[in-house]
Amino acid sequence: MLDFIDAVIDGFIDLVFTPLVTESMYRRGFITALFLGYLAGWLGRKILYARALILQFFGPSTSPATKAGPSSYDRMRGCSSGFIRLTFISIFLLILIIAIFFSFSR
Repeated sequence: MLDFIDAVIDGFIDLVFTPLVTESMYRRGFITALFLGYLAGWLGRKILYARALILQFFGPSTSPATKAGPSSYDRMRGCSSGFIRLTFISIFLLILIIAIFFSFSR
């Protein structure tokens, strides 16, 4: 069992850490992938938050209100701001995709 763990760790070091230290192109790609992963997570979080604002407006309200919640005006304002956020995120993603395709066409 220890031989298997040692082989897995050696393989991981050979595939990830050695090129990360010795090759600059691998390091650039690795850092770029980390940045793009962070950007994708950030955008996903923003999209899900805007979607939650929209769904809160169209969702049913609780029948007996046990605690004070947002007013109808606040829900409507959240829905409109969620729609505006989704619009801006969609425009940003469309521009990003066009820029990527344009750079690949060169």
